Amino acid sequence: MQGIGYREIFDYLDGKITLNELKDQIKQHTRNYAKRQITWFKRMEGARFFKPTEFEEIVEFLKDF
Repeated sequence: MQGIGYREIFDYLDGKITLNELKDQIKQHTRNYAKRQITWFKRMEGARFFKPTEFEEIVEFLKDF
């Protein structure tokens, strides 16, 4: 029950937060988690980041990998 959204859903079902607060909290916690992932990967030597539109570059990178 540690995944994003579980705690928030239970808070909503218990009446502790509204539906809009539920949505906002899930969005915020998702962004926070993504930022922590990016920070973690940036510390990895050789990590390479691609934009979703760079499909050809991704394919070439994987071929060379």
